[in-house]
Amino acid sequence: MKKKRMDSKCNICPVVLGAEITDYLTDLERRRYSPTSIDVYRRALLDMDAFLGARGTRGLNDITADNLADYRLSLFDRGLKPSSVVVYIRAVRGLFRWLEDRHRIFINPTVGLIVRTARQFIQYVPTEAEVRRLLAAPSGTPAGLRDRAVLEVAYATGARRAENASLTLDSVNSEDATLRIMGKGERERVVPLTTAAVGALARYAKDSRPKFPGADTDRLWLGQNGPLSPDGISYVFLRQCQLAGIKPVIRPHAMRRACATHMLRHGAGPVDIQHLLGHADLKHLSQYLAVSIREMKQAHEQSKLGR
Repeated sequence: MKKKRMDSKCNICPVVLGAEITDYLTDLERRRYSPTSIDVYRRALLDMDAFLGARGTRGLNDITADNLADYRLSLFDRGLKPSSVVVYIRAVRGLFRWLEDRHRIFINPTVGLIVRTARQFIQYVPTEAEVRRLLAAPSGTPAGLRDRAVLEVAYATGARRAENASLTLDSVNSEDATLRIMGKGERERVVPLTTAAVGALARYAKDSRPKFPGADTDRLWLGQNGPLSPDGISYVFLRQCQLAGIKPVIRPHAMRRACATHMLRHGAGPVDIQHLLGHADLKHLSQYLAVSIREMKQAHEQSKLGR
């Protein structure tokens, strides 16, 4: 009988696809998928495995398209949100495509396994006026100078919250006005800084950073308790939005959307924005393109009304 391997990062032992799930997750790690993504895939695949095992499925070759269609229906019956069902089925389809590519199965039972989702709403994108108000909010105190630099860097580069928090002194090249960012999957990218961001960083480095504990470390952003964590970056946004009276609060990922959308509006190309944001492909830009198209339609309607 084929022995099933225990997944080293989970206390649940797969009963149907132990070796297959473990090998697939190991390959995702080798391909530098983020730990968060791998954990999500692990939960989804172990959930599927438990479902199949409870219904008497004994091994890989026993799994049919009907089994997986029943699993999909069970997710809805359990009250999972449609977005969560999409993630679970994406993980299942990914596993079986991987097995098919490696000739470990001859017929892929996930062919035709599709979840139709409701139309997604366009996420909030701060206006240029709101971003200007936010950037003008910080005071001239050491904390204010740091906050201004954090915000300017976020708007200039579209850096994710965790990427911003992990910056070091060596990440900044003031002479070339560039920033080196370590993104998802340990993919490094070098992006340009705006003049405002370079200036804010210089003021922070000279007049603010030396006054915080941990100034002898290489981490760029410091607070009263040492280097700022990702949650610390979020608090900078929250505090400065409250001071500026901005509602809804502009959060780090909303600033990332603002960076991309405003650049598109002012003529930047999608490929340039793809590199700036660190996306693996252009499909992730659909959100920003949708916002720009909506604004284009509004401008078109206004031009017709003005005739």
